[in-house]
Amino acid sequence: MARRSDHNNQELRELAITNSLKLIAKNGNDAFKARDIAREMGYTVGTIYYLFGSMNDLRYHVAGRMLDDFYQVIENELGKKKNRLNYHITKYVHLVTEHPNFSSFLYAQKLSPQKAPDWYMQKYRRHFSLFADTIHSSVGNKARAQKAAKYLWVYIHGICTLYVQGKLPFLGETRPENMVKHLANTYLDGLSR
Repeated sequence: MARRSDHNNQELRELAITNSLKLIAKNGNDAFKARDIAREMGYTVGTIYYLFGSMNDLRYHVAGRMLDDFYQVIENELGKKKNRLNYHITKYVHLVTEHPNFSSFLYAQKLSPQKAPDWYMQKYRRHFSLFADTIHSSVGNKARAQKAAKYLWVYIHGICTLYVQGKLPFLGETRPENMVKHLANTYLDGLSR
């Protein structure tokens, strides 16, 4: 068992977040338990509560890291793409479907926007704004783009959720990408008329 003097607080926080991500990737939302995370870190449960105060606080830090990682993956290539909206949608669908445990954790009911720290909400808004910005050129004005992005985000996430839960075949579909692109293009065509 490691001792707190082996790492400074920042290193310990990073260990907790990194090991949380590792456990969630492997075993899903149910793996987010103080005892399991502490064991992976080589520390006691008390260390986690000392660093974060509560598991809910750690949950926001882990979700914030996921948002940062998703944002980086999408943002890195977005400017180079001709059809930015289709790229963003395809990349988002890929991230959600290839990493279902992360997306389930991110959208878990335990994360409440009313209780979320400001820094977390800024990360969430930054991630969402990137999506809204890709819609802006199709819609024409920023307010309409924001509204369209909200609706599309919900629809896209619903399709991805059905995919992750294995329900798309009931609709005669096996991959979410085509459904999502069709939905987005049809919706935005309707807005541009």
